[in-house]
Amino acid sequence: MKKILLSSLLLLLSAAGARAQRLETHDRHLDRVFTLAVQTLRGNVEAGIIKAGGAYGGEWTRDVAINVWNAANLLLPEEAECSLWHVTTDNRTMIGHQYWDQILWVTGAYDHYLATQDTLFLRQACTASANTMRRLETEAFDAGYGLFTGPSVFNDGIAGYEEPVFDPGVGSSYVLDYPEARHVKCLSTNCIYYNAYLVLAQMSDKLGHGDEAAIYRQKADTLRKVIRARFYDPATATFAYLIDGHGTVHHFQEGLGISFAILFGIVDRDEAARVVDGVYVAPYGLPSIYPAFKRFSKERPGRHNVLVWPFVSAFWADAACMRDARSALSPNWKTSAVLSRRATTASMRFTILTRVRFAAAGRSGADRGPMASGIRFTTRPGRPRDSFAWCCAACWDCRSPKRGCAWRPMPA
Repeated sequence: MKKILLSSLLLLLSAAGARAQRLETHDRHLDRVFTLAVQTLRGNVEAGIIKAGGAYGGEWTRDVAINVWNAANLLLPEEAECSLWHVTTDNRTMIGHQYWDQILWVTGAYDHYLATQDTLFLRQACTASANTMRRLETEAFDAGYGLFTGPSVFNDGIAGYEEPVFDPGVGSSYVLDYPEARHVKCLSTNCIYYNAYLVLAQMSDKLGHGDEAAIYRQKADTLRKVIRARFYDPATATFAYLIDGHGTVHHFQEGLGISFAILFGIVDRDEAARVVDGVYVAPYGLPSIYPAFKRFSKERPGRHNVLVWPFVSAFWADAACMRDARSALSPNWKTSAVLSRRATTASMRFTILTRVRFAAAGRSGADRGPMASGIRFTTRPGRPRDSFAWCCAACWDCRSPKRGCAWRPMPA
C-alpha cells in the first residue's frame, strides 16, 4: 500500500493480489474511472499481447507504445514486453508498422526498462531503436526544413487534415492515400522524434556508449531548435499544427502536439505556463485538432477534428500537471468521472470507455455518421470493437504517481 500526495489529494493504490489494483480517493467517481481503465486495459490482452482494442489487433505500434508507457509497464510488465517485441521486425532489430510515428516505440521501450531494470531488454531495444532511427533519418527527414515528414501522431485518418492535404476527389479515409500527406511536417511527430533522440542518449549512457549518447543529444538539441523556429510563436505562446508540402503553415491547435511539446521540454516552464493559459479546452476536454476545418463544424466534427479523444486529454492533463498548471486537470477528470458514473451499473459485465466524444457540444452519444463519432459507454456483455486500451492507459497515467511522485524506483 502506497500513500501519495498529488495535487492536494491523498491517493491510495493497493494490490489485492498480484494482478489487481485499486485506487481510493475522496471521489468515488474518480475511483470508478480508474477501475474502468484497468479493466479495459486487461480486457484487451489476448495471447499475451495488448491489443489496440476489440477487433483491432496488437500490430499497432503507436497503440502499444502509448499503452506500455502510460500503464502496462507498471501494471502488466510481461504483457508489455511481449507487445513491444510483437511490433518489431527483422528478428527484433527494427520497429514496424506505420512509419511516421513508429519512433514512439523508443519512449515506451525505455520506460519498460525503467520499470523492470532488465538490461538484456535494454540492449535489444537500443539496437532496434537505433536501427530504426537511422532508416527514418534517411527515408523521412526533410533536410531543407530540418524536420521529419509524415502525418501527425495517431492521425491516420484524413479527417485530421485540411486542404490541400485533404483532396475531396480522392474519396479514401486513409491519410496516405492522399499524395500531399507524405510531405507534411507535423508538430507531434517531430516532438516524438526529439524525445526519441533523448531516450536513445539515455539508453546509450546506460550501456556505456558515451560517444553515441553525445551524438544523439546533439541531434536532439538541433531538432528542438528547429521545432521552436518552425512551429512555436513566442509572441502568442502558440504552436502551429503542420507545414504542408507547399510550405504553408497550418495554424490549428494540435492537442497531442502541444502536450508533447510541454512534456518533452520543447518549451521551458514559463513558456509552458503561457501555452497552457492560451489553449482552447472544450467543455468536455481538449480537442484533438481545433478549430474546425472547412468541411466540419462543432455540430458535425470530423473523426480527428473538433473531437475529444480521451488519451489526448490525458496527455494534456499530464503536461499541465508537470508544469504546475494543475487547474487544467479539472475539466478532463470531471468529464471522465461524470461519464463513468452515468454508465456504470452493478449489473454490467463490461463498461467500456471508447475513444472519441463530441468536444463542442459536451454530450455523449452514438456515432452520427462516418465523419462524426461520439463517445459511448457499452453496457452489453462482451467486448465491443472500440474498447480502446490506450484511452484507459492514459487515464491511469494522469492520476498515478509515475510522473509526479517517486512511487517506483527510478535510477539516477
